[in-house]
Amino acid sequence: MKYGLTFLLTLFISLSSQAQNIYFTKDDLQKELDRYLPVTEQQDLFSLTVANSTLDLLEDQQRLSIHSHVVINTVFGTVHKGRMRVDGKLRYQQSNHSFYVDEPRITEFHFADLPAFVKPQVQSFVEGLLATAVTDYPLYTLTEKSFEESMAKMMLKSIKIKEDSVIAALSPF
Repeated sequence: MKYGLTFLLTLFISLSSQAQNIYFTKDDLQKELDRYLPVTEQQDLFSLTVANSTLDLLEDQQRLSIHSHVVINTVFGTVHKGRMRVDGKLRYQQSNHSFYVDEPRITEFHFADLPAFVKPQVQSFVEGLLATAVTDYPLYTLTEKSFEESMAKMMLKSIKIKEDSVIAALSPF
């Protein structure tokens, strides 16, 4: 018992004296995003399909951006193809050890064949759907697959977006 407590105390002291960072690369996050796509949302008058999404990390804004191809199929038989870019802030939720996108906003919305008079309504509706989707479903969840992720579950203090990765700063305090 005494040796076990000594070991745990030694481990705790060595970890606290070496605050470390864990890096989640852009490719790691892209792989997680790809697991959820393509996705289709069915509504009364149309369906919306989001596919071929590319994730970018915006260091200067501390946001991430997702560029996607979108297809809108209406009950009237029309099909509208376009693209959009959504960005948002990355948030870590301790209760389920997951990263979420908060404050999503559409920063690019291009549908060449969509009538101009309906674009604002469609964009607003799509923004509402996406806001629910990205804030309710995690982009990445920490697992027990590595020692680093196990430690992050216990000691993640902050996250910072860099050009090619998300840095999770760990601290026992």
